[in-house]
Amino acid sequence: MSILIAALLGMLLSSLVLNSIDKKIQRKSLERASYRRRLSEAGYYAAKSGKNFNSNPYPRFTNEYNNWARGHNQYRYEKLMKGKKT
Repeated sequence: MSILIAALLGMLLSSLVLNSIDKKIQRKSLERASYRRRLSEAGYYAAKSGKNFNSNPYPRFTNEYNNWARGHNQYRYEKLMKGKKT
């Protein structure tokens, strides 16, 4: 009987630990996505305000550089497509 209780407690504890770890991983993933989105928005608004692509404040070959560039290019693409429709 005590072995069964110990086994059930062990399973419960391991489930709680795994659930806690899973929540931490999900939170970190959301934080990274939010950070990437902010960098992309910064690049978007930089292009919208007329800043050159070379004014990217991040070092080349980094994720920050690429995310900022993604936003800058997104604005340029939207501007180009808007011009073609008219």
